[in-house]
Amino acid sequence: MKKDNLVINIGRQKGSGGHYVAEMLAEKLGIPCYDEAALIKETAKRSGEDETAVTKQDEKRPMHPFYFAGQSVPAEIFNRQSKLIRELAAQSDCVIVGHCSDYVVKDFDNIINVFITAPLGDRIARVARREDISISKAEKLIKDVDHERAGYYQFYTQQRWADCQNFHLCVDTSQLGLKDSAELIYHFVKNRKKDVEI
Repeated sequence: MKKDNLVINIGRQKGSGGHYVAEMLAEKLGIPCYDEAALIKETAKRSGEDETAVTKQDEKRPMHPFYFAGQSVPAEIFNRQSKLIRELAAQSDCVIVGHCSDYVVKDFDNIINVFITAPLGDRIARVARREDISISKAEKLIKDVDHERAGYYQFYTQQRWADCQNFHLCVDTSQLGLKDSAELIYHFVKNRKKDVEI
């Protein structure tokens, strides 16, 4: 398996704009971006399952820490997606959003791990506007999603989610906006690895 492709792993808080930053970064670099929708679609295609069923278990930890092999749907989804992520990373340079990708490809030679964050108030405003929901509902949604992501990450990696020690770069999108945050990461990538053609 080829392990020297450039793989940029994007972790993100709900409402930080991480998905959009990842897409803009990938477009600027001219490489594919594998986000939640892309990974769900390909996982469902390979397994023969309905995308809705995969979506319900996506980035979810097993509800009980003790389970038998083959009986935990979230664990099966994680294993399938991990295999898919490694295959995609071996095919070409790429940007991967979430799904413990920094851990999944940790043995690859040319990875850059980035975490996208923003103050809670900014995230609430963005989610409320984007989802057309109330401020209170947006806040609950953000806290629920981030709680689930933290549990998911810790369960499979045995590491703390959003711990800056796991990332090469942490970006607060409230300081630069989404477009300039993508630009910042682009220049980080370009200057960090001089021997990578981008």
